[in-house]
Amino acid sequence: GLGSNLGMREENLKKAIEIIVKKQRKSIETLFSSITRLMPKNIHAVTAKGFFKKVFCFVLAHCMSCYRVTT
Repeated sequence: GLGSNLGMREENLKKAIEIIVKKQRKSIETLFSSITRLMPKNIHAVTAKGFFKKVFCFVLAHCMSCYRVTT
């Protein structure tokens, strides 16, 4: 009856959410790996602030290169 239908809907919703999460996770992992490939093996920085500035610049450069490719 109605109770078994509701159970199937919940299962279908859970499966759909799992598929969406897997796709988003894959795209995030792909982006992260492409950024880390461009980064040097070592980042020399004296302070934490300097380290984050350098990492920010690498990420910004990656975003700019992606933008340049798409336009």
